[in-house]
Amino acid sequence: MDLADNHEQFSLEKTDNNSDLMIINNFLNKFENYFLKNGLIKKGFKIIVGFSGGSDSTALMIALKHFSVPYKLKVLAAHVNYGLRGDDSEKDEEFCRKLCNETGLSIVVKKVRIFDKSSIENKAREIRFDFFDELTKVYKMNVVALGHNQKDQAETILFRLARGSGLTGLRGIQPVSGNLIHPLLSFSREEIVDFLKAGKIEWTEDKSNYDNEFTRNKFRNEFIPWLEENANRKAVEHIYNTSVLLKEAEDIVQETAKRSYKRLSLKGGGVRFNIEDLMGQKQIIRFYIYRQIMETLTGDSRDFYSSNFEELESIFPSMGSKIVRFQNGVVARKEYNHVEFIKEEEISESSGEMRKELNPRKMFSKFGNYRIQIKRMLNSGEIDFREKNKNIEYFDFDRVRFPIYIRYRMPGDSFRPLGLNHRKKLKDFFIDEKIPKFERDSILIFTDAQDRIIWVGGYRIDQNFAVTEKSKRLISIQIEEVPQGRLRSAERITDK
Repeated sequence: MDLADNHEQFSLEKTDNNSDLMIINNFLNKFENYFLKNGLIKKGFKIIVGFSGGSDSTALMIALKHFSVPYKLKVLAAHVNYGLRGDDSEKDEEFCRKLCNETGLSIVVKKVRIFDKSSIENKAREIRFDFFDELTKVYKMNVVALGHNQKDQAETILFRLARGSGLTGLRGIQPVSGNLIHPLLSFSREEIVDFLKAGKIEWTEDKSNYDNEFTRNKFRNEFIPWLEENANRKAVEHIYNTSVLLKEAEDIVQETAKRSYKRLSLKGGGVRFNIEDLMGQKQIIRFYIYRQIMETLTGDSRDFYSSNFEELESIFPSMGSKIVRFQNGVVARKEYNHVEFIKEEEISESSGEMRKELNPRKMFSKFGNYRIQIKRMLNSGEIDFREKNKNIEYFDFDRVRFPIYIRYRMPGDSFRPLGLNHRKKLKDFFIDEKIPKFERDSILIFTDAQDRIIWVGGYRIDQNFAVTEKSKRLISIQIEEVPQGRLRSAERITDK
C-alpha cells in the first residue's frame, strides 16, 4: 500500500464562525509551536498515528493532516480492533475508516482477539506496539505519534508516585521517547474537545475508559476529579507543569552525576569506585552514578530502581566480600573499601594459558589481558629507583635463574617481600595489602626457572632479586593492561 499524498481534501477553516475559527487557530498555533520547540516533527517525516477514534487521537490526526502540506508529511493512521466490545468495536473501526477516507489519509487496521482476560491492558499495549513496529519497518516510518494529553500525564505521574517511582518516573510521559512522540502533551482535554467541536469533527467514545476495574481508570475517573473538586480546579495543569520542571531538574542531576562518575571512577580497568568517595556524594547523585554505571555496562540505565539502590548500599558497611546481582546481568562486588561493577558473563575463573615462558630476546610478550615488555641493561647508576611506577620493576640479572615465567597464583605460593627479613605466604600478603579477592586470581606472578617468585606484578618484588650497589647487570619488566583491540595488535608485535 502506498501512503496517501495528503492533498488538501479536508479543510478546518470551513466554518464561518469567528469564535470557532479563533479556537481552531489557537489550537493549531499551540500544536505547531510545541512540536517545533521539542523537536517532535521535521519536514518530510513519515508519521504513524495511533488512531482509536477517540477525541485525543482524532484531534492529533486532524492536526497532523493540517500540517502535512507545509511540512511535507506522510501520515498513516493505525487502528487496532481488539474485538473486546462486540458491535461497538466494529463501529469504532468503521468510524476510523470513514474519517480517514473523508480526510484523504491512509489507514491500516489490525483485527485481533484477546482470550486471556487476566491482563487485558498489558496485552493490548503489547499488541498495539508490535503493530506500530511492524508498520514502521514495512513503510519506513520516522515516528509514531500518540495522543496523550495533560490529564494522561497527571494520571501517569500520580500512578507512578503511588508506586514509589523516583525522579525519572515522576517526569511522566516525555515529548519524545525513542521513536514515540506526544504532540498533545501540553493540551488539556477541554482544549482538545473545543477544537473538535469548532471544526465540526466527530469522534467516538470508548466505554471501556469508564470501567473502573482498571487501576488507571480509577485515577482518571475518580481520583483526579476529586483533586480538581477538592484541592484545586487546575490540579491537572499544575501536575503537568511540575513534570516539565522535574525533567529540567533531572537533566541537571544527570549531568552532575556524569561528572562525578568520571571524577570518582578508579583507573586500572573495570568500573571500580572507592566506597568512601561514593558515600561522600548526595544520595540522589549516587543513584544516578549507579544508573550511569548500568548504562556504561549494558547500554541502558533504566533497569536500576530504588530497591536496587537500597540492596547495593546495604552491603557497603559489611565486613569481608559481598556480591549483589542485578536483573540486567550486572554484578556489584564489594571488597574492603572498594566496589567493582562487572557484567556477569565476564566473571570467570582464570582461563586460557596458565603459565608462559618469557623470551629475554623478545621485547614484547602477551599474557591474558596484559602486554609484557622485558629489557636487559647495564647498571649505569642513572636509574632513579625512588621514582616508583608500580607497573615497572628492576631486578639483579645475575640473581635470576632463567628463563623467567609468568603465571597466576597457586596454592602454597610464598616469597620474601622487599623490606622484610622473612618469607610470607602470598595469601597473607594479599590480605595485608587489602587486595580484593576477585582481583587476586588475575594478578601476574613472575617466577624464575626454579619457580621462585621474583615479582608479584604491580605490588612487590622479592628481596632476593632486588638491585643493589653491587648489581652490574639489570633486567626490567613492564606490564600494561591493554583493551582487547590493542591486545590483538600486541600479539602481532610479539609474533615478529
